[in-house]
Formats: sequence, C-alpha cells, structure tokens
Amino acid sequence: KYMGDAFLALFLRTEDFKVSAAAARYRRYWEFRLRIFEDAAGLPFSAARERTALDLGYMKLVPGARDKQGRQVLMINVAVLNKKTAGAVEMVRAMWYVLHAALEDPETGISGRVVVITSAKGFTLGQFNPELDRLGLRGERCLPMKFDGVYMVFVPSFFKS
Repeated sequence: KYMGDAFLALFLRTEDFKVSAAAARYRRYWEFRLRIFEDAAGLPFSAARERTALDLGYMKLVPGARDKQGRQVLMINVAVLNKKTAGAVEMVRAMWYVLHAALEDPETGISGRVVVITSAKGFTLGQFNPELDRLGLRGERCLPMKFDGVYMVFVPSFFKS
C-alpha cells in the first residue's frame, strides 16, 4: 500500500512533479519511518502500539471539516502533552497514523494539502517538548503532503511578543 504507484504519485504531486525532489522526499520518508518505527517500519501500521499517544488526542482529523479551498483540517491540542504519559517518539508515531489517515481520504490523497489548527489553550511552558518539536518538523519534510496553513488559537502569553 505504501510502496505502490498511487503512493509514489503523492510524492510527485507534493514536489510539483520534480522527479529528483520527489525521490529525495521519498528517501527521507523511509529514513524517518525507519528511525521512528524501527523494526516495524516495513509493516502495515498498527495503532495498538501507540494507543496511549493516540488516545491523548494530540492530533486529530476533524471529521468532515474542510476549509474554503477544500483542504482537510487537522487539529492539534498541545495542552495534552505529558512527557510521563507518552514520549516524543510515541507522539510522532501517533501523528504519522493521523497524517496517513488524512492521505487515505480521496481528495487529500490527490491534493496532498492540509490545514492545521493548533489549540494552545491550557498549555504551559513546562509541557514544551523540544524533541517532539524537532521530530515533528523533520517528519513534515518527509511526508507526501503540504501543510498549507498552520494556525494557533488560544496563544499563551509566553508566545506573544
């Protein structure tokens, strides 16, 4: 499923049909997938392994929600972050499940475009996890999708200038 022509076409579309850029993104995809899933990287996704991280609801698809341009809407709730409950790698794995679920949507699979809304309501500086931030940004450069907009609501005062 994640090696066939349809999946490879996602990389081409993401890189505007520039073959060398799409190939580089595909290589990064598998390097990153190997890094975060280790021996299970080549297996079909199994959410059971990351059930705790998924149940926290850090990242969710908003069912049936699309913006005016038809892009699928994802919601991130940073206030649920808790390093004791789920570490950065588990959270990134859970994000990959959600993002791949988005890619399985026919419209998103073709366009590869999503919008992310981040809610920081109740988020404290102590919840910030630099490893999760670093891994999440690295994963974004690997996936066959474009994050057209990332918006933050309920911005804590320590983020404001």
